[in-house]
Amino acid sequence: RRISSSINTLSYYWRFALERYFQNRDIAFDTVILSGNPYCCFDFSAFAKSNWGSRIVLDYRDPLAQNPAINYRPSAREAAANLEAGYNYQADLLLTVNSDCVDLMVRDRDTRVEVIQNGFDERALPATQRTEREPQRNTFVHAGAFNSYRRPETFVEAINPVRDRFEHIGRVPELSDGVAAEKKLVFHGLKPYEETLNLIAAADCGVVFTSDEKFESTTKIFDYLSFDLDIVVVAPNDRAEGPIANLGIPEGKIYWVKNEIGAIRNFLDKYQPSPKRPDRASKYSRAESTKTLTKLLEEL
Repeated sequence: RRISSSINTLSYYWRFALERYFQNRDIAFDTVILSGNPYCCFDFSAFAKSNWGSRIVLDYRDPLAQNPAINYRPSAREAAANLEAGYNYQADLLLTVNSDCVDLMVRDRDTRVEVIQNGFDERALPATQRTEREPQRNTFVHAGAFNSYRRPETFVEAINPVRDRFEHIGRVPELSDGVAAEKKLVFHGLKPYEETLNLIAAADCGVVFTSDEKFESTTKIFDYLSFDLDIVVVAPNDRAEGPIANLGIPEGKIYWVKNEIGAIRNFLDKYQPSPKRPDRASKYSRAESTKTLTKLLEEL
């Protein structure tokens, strides 16, 4: 992985623009919520506290300084840790997506931290038009990005195109020549959110690739869950662990498969799509997460 010499600082400019916007306006807020990544906009906390006396909520959708997936130089990680400690010192409440991310925060242990998981956008579901697919083939779908440590080649190689269909929504990845030549992976490219949901809704099973980093909590799994798709987690081992294991997905709806050719073929040979019941997906929605956030704000 590429070595990073610093964190993303572009949101500093957004913070300056925001301060200029509010400086000459007769307006104030009791509570200010700032969400990252990127994180440099968290410096707006100082403005909000000094001008309005606001309570500050900082929302970390990913770890900052101690993110194991980012290969910082030692000096850059130390600088990021000092920056994060300063942000969190100003906060009245810290939010993140799972308990593993809580452990990766740089903070005073007295600072309150709560977990609010990601969720699907229930407002987009009524517009979804389910596309009919070939009933004789099981359709697997992956939405999002592949990277250097979460690779799809083994899964693609295991696909039987007579029985299985594997679709990818997102940037077209560079695959090894042998895998690419087999054309077992259908590329849809980048799509608007509604079109992405249409493609997901027509699938039988959503595919999640994970790494050894247990803090990772992919957001696309919630779009799979919104349509009550089966889920297959393709991981370095076949143990149910990490944030996905804590989502409470019913038995028979989620499969853990080791990312090796024999294990994946064994899964595909036995897989039968389960009945879909989208009515049981509401607990994974952003509406439910917002209810949790509202209760926390009332307590501040």
